Amino acid sequence: YQVGPDFVAQLTLEDKKLVQNRSDKFFFDLSLYLIQQAQGIGLKSSQVAADNAICTICSCSHWSYRRSQREGGDNADRRQMTVVSLSLIEE
Repeated sequence: YQVGPDFVAQLTLEDKKLVQNRSDKFFFDLSLYLIQQAQGIGLKSSQVAADNAICTICSCSHWSYRRSQREGGDNADRRQMTVVSLSLIEE
């Protein structure tokens, strides 16, 4: 996810490891950050499923606010949702 230098400046040293600098642009690995946060509160790897293979700005099969802004689109009637579910059943 592209972020600005002000965002990066607020990160902890550990979280700054999740930032890549490409062509003077900063990109934050939000998926990995959320996985680490879930594991940090005690969830096991088997309880955390993350499908981060889909980039909404790159894939035309998913709506993207960022892509729409780049293309000059109207965002008034568009929404995107993330679903988080906790599995409390141990396997």
